[in-house]
Amino acid sequence: MKRLGSFLNFLIFTLVVIIGGAFYYLKPNSGAQTSRDLQPLSAQQVDDIVNTHIKDTVQESKYTKFLNDKTIRETYKKLAELEKQKKINQDKEIAKIPIERQIWKEDQKVSDVTPEQVIGGAINEGLEQEKMDEAEKKEYARQWIQNAREAGYLLELSPELEVIKYTPIRKPSQQDDSVKSDPSE
Repeated sequence: MKRLGSFLNFLIFTLVVIIGGAFYYLKPNSGAQTSRDLQPLSAQQVDDIVNTHIKDTVQESKYTKFLNDKTIRETYKKLAELEKQKKINQDKEIAKIPIERQIWKEDQKVSDVTPEQVIGGAINEGLEQEKMDEAEKKEYARQWIQNAREAGYLLELSPELEVIKYTPIRKPSQQDDSVKSDPSE
């Protein structure tokens, strides 16, 4: 069997070489030109050849631009599809998380909440805000009193945080108290 395969391969190779040689030696010489058939081209013929070449080049560049634009559109389309698929996958992952662990979503059992509970929650929020505002006012007053004390004044404030009385602790001098380090000057 191996010898038969080798013989067939040799036979096929020999036939290809014989047919190739026949085509090489027997082809017509219609395309070959002799040196006396060559004539110089006129200016008009040169211009026509150049213009044809320019037209071909422009067509090729337009086709290349068309292919590039098509590729860009397809790329953007695929990118948009990938982004859409990514968003869908994220939504699927979010959907897998139980609702009670999803802190960014509101409670979906809104129908179970009574109007009294909503009003009570709003009132509690208002009271908490008032407590925070009151604490901020007290801290502001404390800092204001401390700054006045550092500036040399003693302040007394009313419960409404109005100044009732202020007294200077010391009188700041108007003279320059600095000491010169070089007495020769």
